[in-house]
Amino acid sequence: MGGTRSGGNLFHSFEQFSVPTRGTAHFNNALDIQNIFARITSQSSSMIDGIIQTNGNANLFLLNPNGIIFGANASLDVGGSFLATTANSINFDGFQFRATNPPAFPTLTISVPTGLQFGTNSASIINRSQASPDGIVNTYDRPVGLQVRANQSLTLLGNGVFLRNGNLTARGGQIRLGSIAPSSLVSLIPSGTSYRPTYVGNQNFRDVRLSSGSYIDTSGGSEGRRNGGAIDLRGRNILLTNDSAVVSRSYQGVGENLQLIATQSLTIANDSAVLAFAEQEGSGGEVILRAGQTLTLRGSFPSLVGSQASKSTVEGATAADVVINARNILLQDGSRIEASSFGAGQGGDIQIQASSVEVVGFSPVPIDGDGDGIEELAVGDVTSGIFSQTEGSGDAGNLTIDTRRLVILDGGVISTATFAEGDGGTLNINAGSILVDGASPSVTRNQYRSGIFVSAEPGAIGDVGALDITVDQLIVRDRGEISANNRGSGRPGSATLNVENLDIFGGGEVRASSLGEGQGGSLIVNAESIQIAGTGTIGTVEVPSALAALARRSGDAGNLQITTSSLDVRDGAEISVSGTRLGSAGNMFISADQITVTRGRIAASTESGSGAEITLEDLDVLLLSDRSQITAQANEEANGGNIFTNASNGFIVGSGENNDILANADAGRGGNITIDAQSILGIEERLSMPINTTNDIDASSQFGTPGSVTLIQPDVDPSQGLTELPTDLVDASNLIAQTCSTRGAVARNRSEFVITGRGGLPSSPAAARSVGVTSTDWATLDLDTEQTESWELGSKQQDSPIIAATVGNSSNELIEAQGWVIGEDGDVILVAESPTISQTAGTNIQCQDGSDSEE
Repeated sequence: MGGTRSGGNLFHSFEQFSVPTRGTAHFNNALDIQNIFARITSQSSSMIDGIIQTNGNANLFLLNPNGIIFGANASLDVGGSFLATTANSINFDGFQFRATNPPAFPTLTISVPTGLQFGTNSASIINRSQASPDGIVNTYDRPVGLQVRANQSLTLLGNGVFLRNGNLTARGGQIRLGSIAPSSLVSLIPSGTSYRPTYVGNQNFRDVRLSSGSYIDTSGGSEGRRNGGAIDLRGRNILLTNDSAVVSRSYQGVGENLQLIATQSLTIANDSAVLAFAEQEGSGGEVILRAGQTLTLRGSFPSLVGSQASKSTVEGATAADVVINARNILLQDGSRIEASSFGAGQGGDIQIQASSVEVVGFSPVPIDGDGDGIEELAVGDVTSGIFSQTEGSGDAGNLTIDTRRLVILDGGVISTATFAEGDGGTLNINAGSILVDGASPSVTRNQYRSGIFVSAEPGAIGDVGALDITVDQLIVRDRGEISANNRGSGRPGSATLNVENLDIFGGGEVRASSLGEGQGGSLIVNAESIQIAGTGTIGTVEVPSALAALARRSGDAGNLQITTSSLDVRDGAEISVSGTRLGSAGNMFISADQITVTRGRIAASTESGSGAEITLEDLDVLLLSDRSQITAQANEEANGGNIFTNASNGFIVGSGENNDILANADAGRGGNITIDAQSILGIEERLSMPINTTNDIDASSQFGTPGSVTLIQPDVDPSQGLTELPTDLVDASNLIAQTCSTRGAVARNRSEFVITGRGGLPSSPAAARSVGVTSTDWATLDLDTEQTESWELGSKQQDSPIIAATVGNSSNELIEAQGWVIGEDGDVILVAESPTISQTAGTNIQCQDGSDSEE
């Protein structure tokens, strides 16, 4: 037997340990041995290309700090679990089984291992095994490689763990890979009949890589109806590339979790996958991915992370949940994260938390299926995406994304959908900002647009899911789309957007629609501000940027409800509810402080039944300019819709030409238009047909009965009580008589009429004096000596009082003075008619037209 036994443990020490091709290393242990511990004490690595074999159900621990390499022909025939490590020692209570400088073996009984201590120069583990003992393959018809027996565990712990076209298999058991930095400690926790590594504290890691078609498989056996086992990968950077996969299938019971945790980056590239399947009566375990920095799915061939419930008729076959946490998540080249049901089982939920999520592009290579046993999700143009969907009678799971920044570009998709009997799931997104931009090269009006969708696809009878988005900044542009689409016959879904700022440009669209027999859902938008502008081109068709609730076939459209402070529709963009063929349009309700429509449309249209209604509430300003329309028109035999506009404290303004508010019909009855506003400016009730350039309010019908137009405005005339101010100003100097000759001394000192301040005089000599204006005394002027001498009149000086004369009448009307005379007592008296001669006591001055004289 060899080795040293201590209780149920058997200890082996080897100077070298390698197994040649087709060779066998047989640990011929007693059947009651529980654990075999083998250490390699030299400086050489272990090269294993043959078989490692034990007796009974013993667990085997292989310890070589200098590295372990499993060749293409390496295989295991171990009854229990297998653990290979490049740690320096296996720790027990009070004892270390060391590979370097091994101590004397103690005489006390050694019970169970407690941990692994890595030295300063620990090496890596490499697996290249493609062994198929007795032709055994894994659940994907690939070689099993290193395989332990059913329900046992296989663990590789080294300073770097690399699978290079190497496979690992543990049917219903556990596979654990840990890339451990030097000088680290890993604890071992009893788990069933084996031991599970745990990583405590601030553990340092190195890289884990699966490349060149490496597979890790813990699927339960279909013949034994076992559940799938656990898979746990831990490293600094974890990479799966070139058709590598981590997979598990559960046939009965609940599968264990698939867990990949990277402290830095986790990359799944070039047709690689992490998948959990639910088969028959089984339920998949959770798929858990965590990356301290970046999770990336990419490559020339699409890669996949997810869970699936197969085409089982048993309702208990439930797909696993997918839980992802990373700082940044990037999906590109057609890669996807998904949880799907293809039978009676339920689809799994997807939960994503990240600072940034980017879903970009499409696969440059169409998928045809490569026969590897993994269900292909699509054939042809495959876009990158995150999907929760059902193609059977089971319901799809829910999809939740929490992120600061979400970017969807070039045909990328986030979606919950039903293709059959099952109901679609709920899609919840909470974000700081969302950008939906562009389309794939195969874009059509209803496919391959970048977008966020909940939908029932053609042929589906299940219900459409619900869409709820809460975000600060939402931008949808260049044909991008956010929608709840019913292409099947089931009940509609709904879309609710709670946004600070919503911007829709370049043919972008936010909508709820019926594109089949089923009804369309409601679209509810709550935003601080909304801008919708411009158009885009899909093929040769120009499509408007839009907020819409529409029906395109026999199903009825849902309603559109918008609540915002500011709404701006311009440059060919539109807000619309519409029905075509046999589908009726829904109604539109907009509550906004300000609506500006500049060469845009707010429209409701239908081809059957009664027209849709448009209600505009709580308006301060509605401004229509540059050929804009608000219209509730009906085509063919349908009746026109109604338009209700409530701006009781605001204004309705038409600016420029050909801006209309219409509720017209072709052969049906015209609709009703009711406008309640403080003022309606630049637009008035009149016929809009034939085509004209005026701004019209029209509810007519071309061949049917016209509707009504009701305009409600205040009865108060705002100009009532206002006094028109004088506009003709009078030069007061022209009212002073100038009859004296210019040759005399008096004439040379020309008379003046001076008003200082307002006093009690009116502002214009032509205006009547206002009642209640206080009179003031005349102000005297300070004259120089020469003027004083010239103005002396007898014994009176210029400071003599001047008295204004009033001509009395029945109305006490004030008459403007036209001249003045000097009384006997020397007082100056203003008179209504200008005299021809003014005479003063003590002087002999005569003034008359054309002459003057002095004696």
